[in-house]
Amino acid sequence: MERVDSLSEQAKVLIKICACFGFEFRQESLENVAPQFLSSQDSLHLEDTLAQLAVRSLVVPLAPDLVEGKAKFMILPFNTHMNMFIAMSVHPLVSLYDHKVKQGVDATKYINALKEMRESIETFAKGIPGNMRCSGTYYIAQITLALRDRPFGEMFKKMEKALEYAIELECLPVEIVVLEAGVARWKGDKGKLQEIYDKCESKNFKYISVIVKQMIDGLDSGDLNHVDLEFAPEVIEIVLSDEEKLEKLQKDLKIAKQDMKDAEIQEVMQAARARAKVIKTEIKNLKKMIADKSKPTVDQAMIDDLNAKILNAQTRQEEAFDNDDDDAEEAASAEIIELKKQLEELMTSASIPKQKLEDAKKIDAEINK
Repeated sequence: MERVDSLSEQAKVLIKICACFGFEFRQESLENVAPQFLSSQDSLHLEDTLAQLAVRSLVVPLAPDLVEGKAKFMILPFNTHMNMFIAMSVHPLVSLYDHKVKQGVDATKYINALKEMRESIETFAKGIPGNMRCSGTYYIAQITLALRDRPFGEMFKKMEKALEYAIELECLPVEIVVLEAGVARWKGDKGKLQEIYDKCESKNFKYISVIVKQMIDGLDSGDLNHVDLEFAPEVIEIVLSDEEKLEKLQKDLKIAKQDMKDAEIQEVMQAARARAKVIKTEIKNLKKMIADKSKPTVDQAMIDDLNAKILNAQTRQEEAFDNDDDDAEEAASAEIIELKKQLEELMTSASIPKQKLEDAKKIDAEINK
């Protein structure tokens, strides 16, 4: 689902106007108020801008409720809190993993699930740069903190950059609060966390304030401490080769397509379709990168040197011909042939079949049968 940051500037203005009306508003009221804040007072401009919000389900017309022919609209609150759906998955799974580890039982399935979840957020962040790139970074950090499989310092820097990005967008207040809490928790800053808690309570961000309160209580009790940003795992997580990444993405795409077919409700189908589009873009970009990498590097200096030698030999061949020096002419001709052969071999290397890419295409075709 697309977020507010994907809207045009005029659509951002309009959603703020809609919000001022409260949970529900009438089109007639909007027509009386909105044009004076938009760049054009033309009714078609308002209609087009409102359509941008409707297509993203940020406002929804209540068709059965018509008053004098004027539609009634509703602002859907959950689209401004999309990070809640990530939180509902990440927090319980991290807690279950921590519990299993403390019990000393096998937690392999939880490790695998957390890694899959982290990878999904990272993939979606490239195509849905709203909450996935913002609060999604916080949830990636929490997974990393639990698994201890990536350097903490690098993860903390990513959180700080995500916070800067969210602030710059100026339309993601929930994302900003989540990231501020994440940064403060990693620093062990109880004072800042208390400020964030009070802010959440005043804005009625209850599900965030509960989490922030747990952070504060954990720091007070000593169960939580500031995160050691110098930490780096002894064994860095396995990095897949380009070909392995491509094979995995192609399998993920097949699963997403199947999820689209199996979906029984529109929301599930739309989510699967969005996931498939992101994966498809990833596959396209990765294939291009593989193709670029497979291009052999040609030594231009060597080519220039061979061309110079050929020219020199041709000059000597011509002089020998003019001087009726058959032996010198024959030697120069043989040298030219050999040099041209070397040049041809060097130039031909630039068009060597890209075997890795061809193999990837075969895997792609096999998966999509």
